[in-house]
Amino acid sequence: MKNALETKGWKLLKEDEDRHQIIAQIPASGSMTLGELCKIQFDMTSYVIESRCILFTQFVDFGKNKKNVKSLLSMINSN
Repeated sequence: MKNALETKGWKLLKEDEDRHQIIAQIPASGSMTLGELCKIQFDMTSYVIESRCILFTQFVDFGKNKKNVKSLLSMINSN
């Protein structure tokens, strides 16, 4: 999982082994958003990926969060 984040250029912010969680920062892309946070919750058989805007006041993400999740899933599944 961490290799996929590094390959995508996402910055690992926190790795919590006790909670089985990784949090990464996705850099801003253009003027649409200021970047996103990606939270990955995992166990031995599954994982949950969540992407959200860094600014909690941003109501519209222009599809960026969905794109982030699909992009990461694609990279994980290709390995």
